[in-house]
Amino acid sequence: MAACMAIDAGPLMTEIESWCELLQARSEQEVIAFLRAHPALVNQADTTSAEYALEQAVFYEQREVVAALLDLGADPDQLNDQGRLALHSAIELFEDSPELSLQLVDLLVTRGADIEARGFPDFTALHRACAVNAMPVALLLIERGASLSAAAEAWIDGGRTPLDVAETHAHKALAAVLRSKGARSAGDVSATPDAESPPA
Repeated sequence: MAACMAIDAGPLMTEIESWCELLQARSEQEVIAFLRAHPALVNQADTTSAEYALEQAVFYEQREVVAALLDLGADPDQLNDQGRLALHSAIELFEDSPELSLQLVDLLVTRGADIEARGFPDFTALHRACAVNAMPVALLLIERGASLSAAAEAWIDGGRTPLDVAETHAHKALAAVLRSKGARSAGDVSATPDAESPPA
């Protein structure tokens, strides 16, 4: 791991063993210096667990590193082999760090993260926000155009909309807000004729 811990310019590196270890072993400023010295690594999965720097920086709540990675061209929609997206990881921080979660979601979406990109288990960002009862995050995503009718997990009774997820987890206040915004359950959506379809 010694080579991965180096933060001087040195020879340009083409792979890194573990983003997790680097992010935990160094300060944010040291990590940023390392990234600037080795920009080729920004979009490279590590060799230990196929993790990407951006998602791991979000997971470890390193906002300055997240911003630096985006400045260096990190792809905000990279999906690791566990089905995790940086945006979804930011949403999952809400329970313990709601303010930071909202800041990171805002940053990622502003910098190009696809709010409709699917992560495990076939969730969009709004599905994920509804699963963890992140009301402010859900409202931000809706404001930025998140689909209220996107169906996740189509293999489960035809899929679940964000409203279905909120109701499954008994997040009643969030479900009520979603309904006020026009959200419907998957059953309601599938039962409604397409308004734009021509008459038979």
